[in-house]
Amino acid sequence: MANTIQYNKEEVLSKATAVFHKKGYNGTGMQDLVDATGLNRSSIYNSFGSKMDLYLATLDVYKNTHDDLHKACTAKAKNGYTAIQNVFKLFVTTIIKDLDNKGCMIVNCKSELGSSSYKEVINWLIRSDEKGIAFFESLIKKGQEDGSINKLQSTKKYALYITTCLQGLRMTGIMNKNRKDLEALASTFIQALK
Repeated sequence: MANTIQYNKEEVLSKATAVFHKKGYNGTGMQDLVDATGLNRSSIYNSFGSKMDLYLATLDVYKNTHDDLHKACTAKAKNGYTAIQNVFKLFVTTIIKDLDNKGCMIVNCKSELGSSSYKEVINWLIRSDEKGIAFFESLIKKGQEDGSINKLQSTKKYALYITTCLQGLRMTGIMNKNRKDLEALASTFIQALK
């Protein structure tokens, strides 16, 4: 009778996410994943497929966690502008708490693998961007309908702008943890919507 290894898949994915977030895809070796998860190599391959398959699964974990946070911080906003303002506040707080200067795992992935030959990662990043842009389009639309956001640009253009600003804020936050600086940047970014 073969030995069956029992493990908590969510816990393993959480530990693997932490490793990939800290070291990136190329900087993470299988031994790093073995050490972090407590699973041996064959168990990792049998359970998750390749290192790339595991990486993509950890990107899903990271994105889903942050999508939930974004939805929660916008759910009770009085208008579209305040909802977007809340996302920027969340980002500033997240940056301040990132004491290891890891930055955003998705932005890091874009920097590391966005121009690579890893088609599955590029496709994942495209889908991730599309979902993020659609989320912000809905907030922009709400704001344009309630009068809190101007109509100088389309919802799509503003959503692209907000997404780009947030990614830039996360990159800036790797080196700059000064709350006043980050809040000033966030305020400057969202003023374009008024």
